[in-house]
Amino acid sequence: MRPPVYHALKARLLPLLQPLYAHVAVPREAPDKLDHGDIDFVVTGPRAGLTHQTVMEALRAKYSVPPEGGQITNFAVPMLEFDLGATNKPDAADNAENSFYQVDVNVSADLPSLRRLLFFNSYGDLGIIFGLLAQSLGLSLGSHGLRLDKSIATNPPSTFYLSSSMTDILDFFGLAMARWEEGFSTQRSIFDWVATSPYFDAFILAKYDTVRTRRNKKAREERTMYQDFVAYARERIQTAPRGHRKRPTLLGASAARAKRLHCDSSGKTLWSRVTEPMSTELAEPLPWELALFDMSLEQVQALVKQVKDEMQEQGKLEFDWRAAKALKEEQKRLKAEQNSTADA
Repeated sequence: MRPPVYHALKARLLPLLQPLYAHVAVPREAPDKLDHGDIDFVVTGPRAGLTHQTVMEALRAKYSVPPEGGQITNFAVPMLEFDLGATNKPDAADNAENSFYQVDVNVSADLPSLRRLLFFNSYGDLGIIFGLLAQSLGLSLGSHGLRLDKSIATNPPSTFYLSSSMTDILDFFGLAMARWEEGFSTQRSIFDWVATSPYFDAFILAKYDTVRTRRNKKAREERTMYQDFVAYARERIQTAPRGHRKRPTLLGASAARAKRLHCDSSGKTLWSRVTEPMSTELAEPLPWELALFDMSLEQVQALVKQVKDEMQEQGKLEFDWRAAKALKEEQKRLKAEQNSTADA
């Protein structure tokens, strides 16, 4: 739908959803976007007694696709259901009597989750771009926060989250949430802002994009803003000779023999010396590794114990190996079927 129609419809639907949930928000739109496939609402805190039918009636939707194991419900709202003004009428080619607007309602578990999801889905593919930046540092960024890309070698292996606060995560990248909240008028201004991060390195980002695209080429190609960012990074390579690295040097000459952390599920910490670099992907240790170097043994032990207690409280400490293996095999089978169908 055209931007004027999108904004007019959003203005009509937002007040209809607000009485149904404690918090209702819409991800910030990408600048320069000429067409919107749907309208996304992120909500949390459903009012007492709220049902799927109530939401459907409030949106005046004719059809809906409830989530299957997820949290997003798709609603089909007839194009002629709302008067959006004379200048925002559906085009004649839309066959408006039998056409619908797609409205997605994404239900978050709580307000912090809503804020993370809102951030990750705002400004088009910016969340995915930050994911690429995080991956270049040996980290992984998603709607649950920032974590180590690889599991910690505990028994069983455990995921280590560094932060779930988007403000703190941006601060880690050397960027300010205040600038994000100001908004961006162009796609280029978003790219220029990301490039001010001390961890923006066009060479490394291009390298990691090559790996990610090889894994899921079709999905990457459909992300036009992400592809524009990769092109932007490659352009920067032409103006930044390989010998000039903007990324801070985190590895001193004496760090070739570094300390590596090992811990088990009891929280007991062991230190051992290794001669190989901390990362096989980069020639310098990652920021989280450097942070561990600066901590005393007692501090690391306390940190590991804290993470263990948090995981135990959330029910994530126990690991069902058989169920995980079965799920992995099922995912492989489904992927093989999808590839077979695509080839056919």
